[in-house]
Amino acid sequence: MSELLKIEKLCAGYGGPDVINDVTMRAEKGEFIALMGPNGSGKTTFLRALLGILKATSGSILMSGERLDKVNPKERAKRISFIPQVSSPVPGFSVEEIVAMGRNPHDTGPTKDRAAVESSLDRLNLTALKDADISRISGGEYQRVLIARALAQGTDIMLLDEPTAHLDIKYRVATMRILGSLRSEKLIIGVFHDIGLVKEFADRVVMMKNGRVIAYGNVEETLSDKVLNNVFDIIF
Repeated sequence: MSELLKIEKLCAGYGGPDVINDVTMRAEKGEFIALMGPNGSGKTTFLRALLGILKATSGSILMSGERLDKVNPKERAKRISFIPQVSSPVPGFSVEEIVAMGRNPHDTGPTKDRAAVESSLDRLNLTALKDADISRISGGEYQRVLIARALAQGTDIMLLDEPTAHLDIKYRVATMRILGSLRSEKLIIGVFHDIGLVKEFADRVVMMKNGRVIAYGNVEETLSDKVLNNVFDIIF
């Protein structure tokens, strides 16, 4: 595996004091990394910096050796896809149309675009629903649509912001299984709160508190009682 993502002393914020400070990590294709920590610890800000939505105030983000801030948005979208928290979908679009939006950054032509969309629908078991209005499917099905859109985008890095939030346990587990099945071909980094699911499916954990990385490593080390007690200020 080659080093796909290299972050050095990253700091970023919203115009005032930095929200994340001195974040350093390395990640490779084939890894499933969970971002964890209390609310307000900087997890979503970290994702926004990785997406390029927030400009780093200092430090650097390198993708395959190239600085993120030197990559234009269209090219960045060919390398990084994003799955937001599940929210109420806007009616008027079919499942297939939403998945096809993942092809917007590409100029590969209709034949390749169609093949990518059909493959993504098939892999997420959505072909039978492709003509359904997006507002008339279940929350779990909609989450699969968002994953299919990111898959159709054809990126090496997939970022997720609480992809299992607002889902019942059946769809939480199903979503994690789908993401786990994609890890061999992508680097997956997501914000999660469910410790049990992270223990079951993630390879490594970035544990954050007050904008800093408190622990970064394998699941057993970062989710130890000692680390959890320190980060969440409760006894596990």
